[in-house]
Amino acid sequence: YFHWLMVSLRSAFLAEVGQAPFYILGILVIFSILRKFHLKKQSALLLGFLWVLIPNLLKQIRNGALVDVMCSAVLLVVLNYILALREKGGFKNFTLLGISLGLCVSIKAMNIFWVLALAPLLIYVIFRRNMKVALLGSIIILFFSLIVGGYSYVNNFVLTKNIFYPITFKMFGKVIMPGTIDREAFANTIF
Repeated sequence: YFHWLMVSLRSAFLAEVGQAPFYILGILVIFSILRKFHLKKQSALLLGFLWVLIPNLLKQIRNGALVDVMCSAVLLVVLNYILALREKGGFKNFTLLGISLGLCVSIKAMNIFWVLALAPLLIYVIFRRNMKVALLGSIIILFFSLIVGGYSYVNNFVLTKNIFYPITFKMFGKVIMPGTIDREAFANTIF
């Protein structure tokens, strides 16, 4: 995304303001989520605008081409489509949820943890239907998540032989995929 913004003008200017559409996306998604809970349009829109005024989001404007606003806006899109599935299933909502999940986990690897936090709600929403619809919906979500979000992990594997690079991946004390930082140090950074 940032690459294409820089290539278009052969300048970093657009990349520096590249998160701006995601501020707007965040406002619209919060509006959509709150409308699903039957909040009045004016109140939902006001709360969407309040989201933009959170100090950490405002801080992102001055830091330029970072992905944190993108991460939070796309995570809200994931939540929105989980709630849309709660109201009405269907191929469209399963597909859009899969695409948004794929985008979310491919923007920043740490987003996997945020998506895992939404997993209980997602599992509840999907499996409260009959088993056939739940399994088919799960396959659709997984398929589109892998198609959209799998690229960055495949790219990591091709370049480094580690899909979680730069994190060293160990199982039962044995290094499976070497990296430049161990899991404990990365966990401390996240914490």
